[in-house]
Amino acid sequence: MASLIALLPDVDALLIGVHRSVSHSLVVVLALCGVVVLIIKVLRPRLLGLGLLATLGFLSHLLLDLFTTYTPVFWPLVGWSLFISLG
Repeated sequence: MASLIALLPDVDALLIGVHRSVSHSLVVVLALCGVVVLIIKVLRPRLLGLGLLATLGFLSHLLLDLFTTYTPVFWPLVGWSLFISLG
């Protein structure tokens, strides 16, 4: 289940035809996950831990993508993308 959630950011390639777009923005992801976690907290408090783990799985995808190519993690705050090179 966690692996499937970690793959969710790549759905942008299927939905809008552009990979590493809105779904790879830390700003957008934190806002959406924050709303989902709040809804879970209100409606199903026992599942809050699962919601937080799902958020971490989603964020792990963004972190790992930073090491593969340029990723717009701060969009829409800035127009540039970030890439971390280890070599």
